[in-house]
Amino acid sequence: MSNLKQDAVNKEFEDLLDHFADPDDEIDITAFGATGTTDLMDLQDSQPRDALRLTNDELNAELEMRGEKPKGFFTDDAKVLQKYFDVEHEEYLAKQMKERAEQQEKLAAQAGLIRRKRLVEKQLKEELLAIQRDRRAEHWLALVRGDATPPQARVELGSVAARCLAKALWGNGSLVSLDLSRNGLDDKAGAFVARALRRNGALVNLELVSNHLGPVTFATFGGSLKSNATLLHLNLEGNPLTESGLAEKTGAPEFADMLKHNNTLTSLNLFRCHLGPEAGTELLGGLEQNASLVFLDVGGNHFLQSHDARINGKIQENQSLRADLKSQAKQAAEKRSKEEAEDKRIQDEIQKERDTKQWLEEQKQKRAEERSMATEEAAAKRKEQIEEAKRIAEEKAEAERKAKADAEAKKKKKGKGKKKK
Repeated sequence: MSNLKQDAVNKEFEDLLDHFADPDDEIDITAFGATGTTDLMDLQDSQPRDALRLTNDELNAELEMRGEKPKGFFTDDAKVLQKYFDVEHEEYLAKQMKERAEQQEKLAAQAGLIRRKRLVEKQLKEELLAIQRDRRAEHWLALVRGDATPPQARVELGSVAARCLAKALWGNGSLVSLDLSRNGLDDKAGAFVARALRRNGALVNLELVSNHLGPVTFATFGGSLKSNATLLHLNLEGNPLTESGLAEKTGAPEFADMLKHNNTLTSLNLFRCHLGPEAGTELLGGLEQNASLVFLDVGGNHFLQSHDARINGKIQENQSLRADLKSQAKQAAEKRSKEEAEDKRIQDEIQKERDTKQWLEEQKQKRAEERSMATEEAAAKRKEQIEEAKRIAEEKAEAERKAKADAEAKKKKKGKGKKKK
């Protein structure tokens, strides 16, 4: 893979690093000139100008600047001006707060970019070293990048090498079933594998049993499988997908939302994944809008009995629906087969009729040609006979003429002999 393509793939995984940043990776935005909390508090504690502290001339001048005509009574004029001072001060505070908030946001974004860059550099360095130290991982990485893997594979590798493998899976088209179970993969590695499914269009089965995958992995699967139309079987059994059993700590909302949109996944194993009641509520909400899942194992979690009952009921409903769809598809296929057979029979008859018609036409043409040829041959024979008869007649006439001439010549010669005597 070219460096440009690899850089583009790396960018698809960069945002995942934010979930795993260490405190040491944080950037102090005050180093970029950001306003501190003390400055903001000082700004909020500031007070508007006091109109009563002005001289009469100053008071009149301030009123006239604001289009107000002084009434000549200092206290009344001061009250009018104080209202202006109060409004102007509020506007000033709002403007200053907005400008400083924008400054904070801009500097935070700048710091975030620097932080992200450091995280990426650290990640890439870790991955390079991990691959250099693990020949098996290097071998598998080459196979995946070159679309040269067997269709099914069980791969043993560590978390860092698994991140490399996940990025290689982004564009892989040869691997159909992948088993990464019991490799001790951490949440970051799982999130990278999950992100690969956003683009990968070959994997049908993915096994990740008994690793250390957590909330980020769960949430990332939710994001990727929303658009993935290939994966049929996903096994996450025995992974601590929760930190406390709460939905917001598990990635359950994202995963549940995926179930509302994905219509490809048919088998999902979440057995013993440390999922609590709130996660169960989230997943049930997503499952209720899903029609493709026909196998879902959520045993060994902390769901309510009502969750288990409703989940089992929905899965049975999906199974019945799938059976109905299969039956309908079978009937439709049989109907299509019959229709195709009937169409073929009709087409065969039409073709047979065409062939017969063509054969009759050919026979007709052949007979016409034979009659024409016979006529021509008869005419030619008749012509030969006429010419032969004519020749014979001419020869006969010639012979008669010659015989007559010979007879006359003999007669003349005989007459001359008589005269001499």
